[in-house]
Amino acid sequence: MNDFIYLDYNATTPVDQRVVDTMLPFFNSLYANAGSSHLFGLTVKEAIDEAGEKIAELITADPKEIIYTSGATEVVNLALKGIEKANGKNHIITVKTEHKAVLDTCIYLEKQGFLVTYLDVGKDGLIDLDELKNVITDKTLLVCVMFVNNETGVIQPIKEIAEIAHDKNCLVFCDATQAVGKVPVNVKDLGIDLMPYIEKKYKTNGRKAIAGLSRGSYQAMLIGVNHPEVFSAIGSFSPVIYGGTETQPFKEFPIGNLLKSKKRPLFFIGVGDKEDARFLDFNKTIISYLDENNYPYSEYRSAQTYHEWLTWRRCLHEFAQKIFK
Repeated sequence: MNDFIYLDYNATTPVDQRVVDTMLPFFNSLYANAGSSHLFGLTVKEAIDEAGEKIAELITADPKEIIYTSGATEVVNLALKGIEKANGKNHIITVKTEHKAVLDTCIYLEKQGFLVTYLDVGKDGLIDLDELKNVITDKTLLVCVMFVNNETGVIQPIKEIAEIAHDKNCLVFCDATQAVGKVPVNVKDLGIDLMPYIEKKYKTNGRKAIAGLSRGSYQAMLIGVNHPEVFSAIGSFSPVIYGGTETQPFKEFPIGNLLKSKKRPLFFIGVGDKEDARFLDFNKTIISYLDENNYPYSEYRSAQTYHEWLTWRRCLHEFAQKIFK
């Protein structure tokens, strides 16, 4: 298997030996649950937090703004299917040369009644910015354009695209999976609202990173914590990112942003009959806090198994539909 030429590095690459050496301790000795309060658990949590800071630094973002998933395809489905039940707006603009995950999801949304405009590209692979301006309507919710094409390497003018979209009150979804680590990416400067950018395919300078860092069976999803005016749903399914079993569940969660927000984004809480005592106490704390501040919240009840209930993936579809409500 050594005498062949491999031309699919945009799909995945060999793992650099330095990465193998760095990860081995977490497979052999530092294998504890990051949500545990003992020394080994805290050591793993520190490593995960440090990795999160480095990942955020790549795109000039705050670590708390990043949601970890199994890969870019899952992010695409989360973001695009999340608008399925949006109120008022039902128009999406994308490009004919987008990744299959985007195009297939757009086809699904069309079957649900959405209008999808597919922009052409020129001989240079770029979209026509004037055409983009012309197809945006008062029903347009999202402009979806990838940063760097995974087949051709064409780099779209994302900053200009975002300026056009925001001028018309549209969100920008930009698949930057093939961009980060190859070209400068600053989400704040570029004006990107939603961006899948790193998964097991990602590589730069011989290194390979993996998104979807596990935090044990208790996992959580936060949408728009630091930007409540942009997003409109926040999900709470576990105490892990709030400090585990500590008595201050909001230690790492700037929940005060919710109370100050004029938009009053929906707080989405997982409840049911399968939680253990720790989960029940956490829910009581959350609900008590929201009730005291007259803050509305919505409940989701799972009919799945205990383990599935304790992971946000089982709640993903129901939750995502509320993101742009």
